[in-house]
Amino acid sequence: LHFRERQGLYQHDISDANDSSFEDGHAFAGVPVMSTEGFTPSAQAGAERARTIQARIAFPSDADFEAMVRTNAINNLPISASDVLSARRIYGPDVPSIRGKTVRQSPLSSRTDHVAVPQRIRDWNRRDELVV
Repeated sequence: LHFRERQGLYQHDISDANDSSFEDGHAFAGVPVMSTEGFTPSAQAGAERARTIQARIAFPSDADFEAMVRTNAINNLPISASDVLSARRIYGPDVPSIRGKTVRQSPLSSRTDHVAVPQRIRDWNRRDELVV
């Protein structure tokens, strides 16, 4: 496979493929898809404001942020709880808040078993060091 960079994305020409889902013979990966279908322009603007405010207050989780907005924990916010829900439906879960709350799990400790080497093997291999 040969990939070329085009406008910041890598592409592979699949014009030889018999797949009719790619009309121009190109497939792109890594492009975020936002679904604004079914949302009014004012709802889209409210969702954008909600994500901006969520970033400014250190990325609380969507549930916590919605509760803050609903209970008016922060005075005079220009958004409503429906804007927070619209933001989640349009943009998906808030990635920075998910990444910030994911913790590394400690790996399982390894067991060490010491086994005595029989005298007969040690006598045969005096100059060799046995390491496992």
